[in-house]
Amino acid sequence: MVSSMELPSLLELLYSASDRSRTVRATVSRRNRQAREVELPPIPPEEGSWGQPSEVIETTMHVWAARPYGLRWESTFTGDGVSWRTSVGVKEGELFWQRFGEDGEVHTNEGREGHGTMTTDEERLLDPSSLLGVYRFEITGETTRLGRPAVEVSARRRLGAHAHEFGPLSDELALVVDIERGVLLRVAVVVEGEELSFSEIEEIVFDEHISSELFRPLR
Repeated sequence: MVSSMELPSLLELLYSASDRSRTVRATVSRRNRQAREVELPPIPPEEGSWGQPSEVIETTMHVWAARPYGLRWESTFTGDGVSWRTSVGVKEGELFWQRFGEDGEVHTNEGREGHGTMTTDEERLLDPSSLLGVYRFEITGETTRLGRPAVEVSARRRLGAHAHEFGPLSDELALVVDIERGVLLRVAVVVEGEELSFSEIEEIVFDEHISSELFRPLR
């Protein structure tokens, strides 16, 4: 089905997504297939093997955002269906604090000279405005997701743009954009016509009260 939305309206929607809600609470499912980039030479069977050519990594993430600067995420990573790592992180603007495992060390850029910053795929789902300078967009149809009206969009990396927002192979993305809020309900990295990885929102709630305690720096 061809969408009635025109490209200028889509670009404005992506640009203003972070202004279209006070708070967001979401559950996100991410699936990555870690493909080998280099073909390995064969080895004799008696010497073992290089292992499987790819591994599927699945992530379930709970994320909270309070506009304009607060973000918190809690993630569980699994490989081959076995839970093997958890993480929790908090951002306040450019500052971040992140811990892997329940008793792990907190990594932060607080107080660090030339402190840099970090982003997560899930942050880009809730505020996709940074994609505008990297990709060209084509609206391919209309759909619904989680009972919400949305448009399907193909995004291809602009010639000369070197920033990759969803990994080193993200020259082409398939997006599902919420028509009301501008968030990405689904994003897939497409390589040679095949999805290599995707992130999709399984539950999302806007403008509910979220305690400020969730966004306190980790210690």
